[in-house]
Amino acid sequence: MKEGIELWQKAFEVAGFKNAIIAKDPPTKEEDPDFSPEDIRYSVVRYVASTTRNATGPSVSDPRSGEIIESDIIWYHNHLRSYRNRYLLETGAANPSARTLNTPKEEIEEMMKMVIAHEVGHTLGLPHNMSASYAYYVESYRNGPFTQKNGIAATIMDYARYNYIAQPGDTNIRFVRQLGPYDDYAIWL
Repeated sequence: MKEGIELWQKAFEVAGFKNAIIAKDPPTKEEDPDFSPEDIRYSVVRYVASTTRNATGPSVSDPRSGEIIESDIIWYHNHLRSYRNRYLLETGAANPSARTLNTPKEEIEEMMKMVIAHEVGHTLGLPHNMSASYAYYVESYRNGPFTQKNGIAATIMDYARYNYIAQPGDTNIRFVRQLGPYDDYAIWL
């Protein structure tokens, strides 16, 4: 989870800010007996044991200035199942490691990291940007070096979760989304 949050460091550095977003574990009762995830001074990631298949990144803004005061990310338990199933269905033809219900741990971690990064985008005030899917030519999604460098959309705020364009025989393909050039630009603005 921390990696997904801190993926945004690069975008902030491009905008001239160092260490602008840092993920920390919550304090123990001994370290801070008054800590509460409900306290507006803390932005937290919450895990919710639920049949809901979703993750959200709401934030609270000052209506006078637009300043984001506090935000939370909520990760519902069954969301990972939804992502694993989509991974199998959308990339299985070209991605042998997706053709199982026992998805490799590294790939599950990468999916989780990118979901958290997407939700962090919302906590930063970024809306969905479905136009980012149009930024790259369709043929690019079958080009390994291109997908490794540029991902599968110009922003993580698109709903392009997986590279379902790749075909059997394509090599070195990135299948999972990542932050893109639009994310740097949106933070810089």
